[in-house]
Order: sequence, then C-alpha cells, then structure tokens
Amino acid sequence: MLILITTFLLIVQSANNQVRNYDDVLNYFHSKYESMVLLENAVFQTGVNDPTSRNGEYPVHKVQVKAFYIDRYPITNIQFRKFHQAKPHYETEAEEVNFSYVFGQHMTPHQLSRSKPEEKQPGWYEVAGAQWNKPAGPFSTIRELLSHPAVHVSYNDAFAYCSWAGKRLPTEHEWEYAARGGLDGLLYPWGDRYLKMRMNLWQGKYPEEDKKFDDWAGTSPVDAFPAQNNYGMYDMLGNVWEWTSSLYFDRVIDRDTQPLRYVLKGGSFIDTRDGAYNFVVRTANRKGKRPQYTSSNIGFRCAMDLSEEETLARLHASTKPPRPVRFHKKSDMYQHRKENEKKEDMEHFEL
Repeated sequence: MLILITTFLLIVQSANNQVRNYDDVLNYFHSKYESMVLLENAVFQTGVNDPTSRNGEYPVHKVQVKAFYIDRYPITNIQFRKFHQAKPHYETEAEEVNFSYVFGQHMTPHQLSRSKPEEKQPGWYEVAGAQWNKPAGPFSTIRELLSHPAVHVSYNDAFAYCSWAGKRLPTEHEWEYAARGGLDGLLYPWGDRYLKMRMNLWQGKYPEEDKKFDDWAGTSPVDAFPAQNNYGMYDMLGNVWEWTSSLYFDRVIDRDTQPLRYVLKGGSFIDTRDGAYNFVVRTANRKGKRPQYTSSNIGFRCAMDLSEEETLARLHASTKPPRPVRFHKKSDMYQHRKENEKKEDMEHFEL
C-alpha cells in the first residue's frame, strides 16, 4: 500500500512539474511576444507611384508621425489566451454571431460539406463555430498554433484587447512607418527585391494549390521568418492582415455615402507578390473592412503612446533613427532557422 501511495505521489509531482514547465514555456514566449519597439518622431514617405492602384495607396506623399511604441510581433494566440483568461466573460464577435470566415484548404471534407461558400471570395466559407480558439470551426484547436497570430478577431475585439493591455491600435501611418524601417519609397520593408523566404504569401494557382515555396500554408508562427527590417519588426508583410485605427475610404466614392470601415495593412497568406490572385503584397497596400468583420487571415498588433515624462525628455532631443539595412543575404534565413531549432517545443501543449 505504501509503495502504491509513493508511486502515486511521484506521478502527481511529475505531472505538476510538467505543468509548471509548460507554464514557464508559455510565460517565456508571452514575454518575448510582448516586446515593443520605440520609434522616434519622423517624417516619411507613404504610398506608391502607381496611378492604377485601387486602394488609395497613390500618390506618394510625406507624413509626420510622433514618437510611439509598437509591438514587434502580431498578437499571438498565447497573448490572446491571456486576455481571455483575464476577461472570461468577454465574447469575441465571432463567438457572438457563431460564425466566421475560414479558408477552405484548412477544413476537412466534412466541414466543407456543412459550410456555406462565400460567393464573392472563392475558396472561403462561412463556418459556424469558427472563432479565435477554434480557427477552423468546431473540433479544431489552437494547441499547435500558440505562436501563430490570433485570428477571427474583429476591429472591436482588437480594440478591446489593446485597451485591456494598456495600449491602442496603431494608425495606418504609424503602421507603415514601422514597416518601412527607414526605407522610403521601396516596395518591401527590406528593399525592392522580392524574397520568397522573407514572408508568408500564396505561391501557386489560387485557390487550388499553394506550393509553399516559403514553407507555409495558412498562418505561420510570428517569428517563422527573420525580422523584416532594420527596426527589428516581424511579420509586417504576409501571414495575416492587421487592423489599424484609421478609417478607410474609397478614392472614387463620396465619403458621406461610404459604410464605416477601418484600414487593414500587411497582406496575408492568400495574397501574392504581384496581385495575380487577391491583393498585391507591398508595404503601402491597404484595404478596408467593417469593424465587425472576422476571418482566418486577419489579426492585429498594438501600439502605445509615450508617457509624459518620455515626451518631455524628447522635446530637445535630436536622435536619429538607425541607419537602414537591406536584407539580401541568404545567411539571414539560415541563421534564423538555426536559432529557431533551439526553441523549446510548445507544439503539443494541451489547453
């Protein structure tokens, strides 16, 4: 009997140690993904010199931004889970209406047969029960997606999270300034050259086949690729679109007649380098969605104002942003992968 009790206690102790280890891992990565970047006062060029642009990118013009903080990474499922634990009665809009839009390649044949195709968006389905912690609908889980961006979050959900965290959503200009990394007038955060191993995009015939030249189909961990610019920002382009606090207006329609929409930036895993399918992915590109809209390719990151003390300290400062660096070396990706191999395995954590 004593042996049985001792064995049981050892099993319980081992289980408790495993839980603590998992909690330690989660806390470590939560702390990592909470990292913010401070960007100083600046004037920069926004937009593109493409008169055919349909989304208001044209023309190039100068914009001033005040110093601010912005999240280095998009908000992950680890972080959104903390928010849910702190506010257990909060329901995202996808939970309230009991559906969200899911890309069909991430669904089982059974799910596809029970879901409504989205007529205006080939490859997408209206899925009952899809939400942030069930990204492909009922019986799906984020167990292996903890370091992926939180999706199925509306503008209102993103606003609620940022407010809870003592932050706010970035403006469109703040977001683009952070993405450009000091390289005004260029297509990507690292320069003008397209590099397939720098961001998560669609590669292949849409929506039938993503050839995964970038190693990913669907969302990827927010640190799956090296930092995209000299400011140390991750996932500014590709993976998921990101909400901003700026209102979106079509160029050719009277503003007074347009519905309420907010600007999304960054492009996603279904978008392409040239716009052959869906949206062309470049730093200046943008689109608008109503604040209640949710889908499996939209996430967000937060920004934060400087404190009064920090603002006063900078009134007479003349610090310059770091010198831009163009990332064209294959060794960047090799080194990044080697570093990722050392990360602790979180993929089988049971929520």
